Amino acid sequence: QARSKAELTRQEMLAEQNKAKVEAETSRIQAVIQAEQELSVKITRAQRELEVARLENQAAEAQAQAILAKAEGDRDVVRLDNLAQSGVLKAQSQAFPSGMALARYGLYHKIGPRIGSILASDTGTLGSLFTPYLSAPEQKP
Repeated sequence: QARSKAELTRQEMLAEQNKAKVEAETSRIQAVIQAEQELSVKITRAQRELEVARLENQAAEAQAQAILAKAEGDRDVVRLDNLAQSGVLKAQSQAFPSGMALARYGLYHKIGPRIGSILASDTGTLGSLFTPYLSAPEQKP
């Protein structure tokens, strides 16, 4: 009976050892699974952030290209406007015998439409400058 008791104790001890081994192995497996899940989540998050960064980069490049295209269009508009104005000035300068004649034409062109109102004004002093040159009615003796 002592022998069967010793055998029972030994069996119980082996059962305890096996139980401890199983618990340790279960804990290890759970830790590995937990670590793999966390790693998977981190990889997924990093991939998502990478894709977002790529899309933001593409959007920034598209915006930069749009800004450059608009600037080039504006540049062309200004260049063509300047070219057209220079063509007009060239034609005008060729139409007059001298630069002074062109300048005189420009001055007359600007003030011509307003000269009637300046001279006809009773309150303005500029019109009165020309009153001595108006023909006075001739008096007969």
